[in-house]
Amino acid sequence: MACGNGSLLAALNKQTKINGYGIDIAEKMIENAAVKNSGMEFHTADCENIPFQNETMDIITVCAAYHHFPDVAAFAAEAKRLLKPNGTIYIADVYLPAFWRVLLNPLVPLSKAGDVKFYSPKEIVKNFEQFGFINTDIKISDNIQIISMRKQL
Repeated sequence: MACGNGSLLAALNKQTKINGYGIDIAEKMIENAAVKNSGMEFHTADCENIPFQNETMDIITVCAAYHHFPDVAAFAAEAKRLLKPNGTIYIADVYLPAFWRVLLNPLVPLSKAGDVKFYSPKEIVKNFEQFGFINTDIKISDNIQIISMRKQL
């Protein structure tokens, strides 16, 4: 999800051959991703209306984009729809300590970068828990948080 130019998919495919799919709202990014990852399927779409069948994905990744999503609850519902039972979602995003989130989040909508809100790991987990996910791991290193959650049966 929010695959950008496909660099993460290319890196994952280099490590272990995958059947990759990419979604991004920017048509140019999708064009670049398709060139970088021949044989994979790409679509221009938003995070709330993903053009794939129910329960077709084993894993969903979101890298450095969750704070751009306008409706994270709608995205969590889409992730639930798309993932197979016991499927996993990995979200890697900006991590800011509480002090900085409180200070910056009121200003974020004024940004021209498309940011919506910076989330704590607890907020991300809570959002997905309401759709039947269980948290499996949280890692924080400097200003990056990686959260993995599994869709329950």
